[in-house]
Amino acid sequence: MKPQPTLRTRGPDRRHPSWRTLVGAFRGRRKGARRASDPPVQPDYYSPILFAGIVLLLCLSLVDAFATLWWVDHGWATEANPVMAAVLPWGAGSFIAYKFFLTSAGVAFLVFCSPFYRINLILACLDLIYLGLSGYHLHIYLTHTL
Repeated sequence: MKPQPTLRTRGPDRRHPSWRTLVGAFRGRRKGARRASDPPVQPDYYSPILFAGIVLLLCLSLVDAFATLWWVDHGWATEANPVMAAVLPWGAGSFIAYKFFLTSAGVAFLVFCSPFYRINLILACLDLIYLGLSGYHLHIYLTHTL
């Protein structure tokens, strides 16, 4: 038997998770500290621009991983990153998973540090680097296939 609440409540019991818990994760309200004198806190709301930058970075990282595997398999290039070059003999699936894990861990660290630093500039620079790298991959592809 459920214990009866001592106070009159309105709406559903918020002590237990429901579908609103998941929706609330995407519609957070805490963007920072309440007062200027308060120390920085972890927000539960992030800007859509930050989300778009993160998604773009993760997608471009996967493009880089697949393109690197393509070039290495065809003998047109070698992996320049020594950490990823050590993972390359483990197979394509391990290479892609390891690269995605490392990129995701770095992005998670940046998001964790977002209340303390302006990471939008860092994320924009990383996106530009990966866009340039993707352009380089496209240039190699067009050079070798045409």
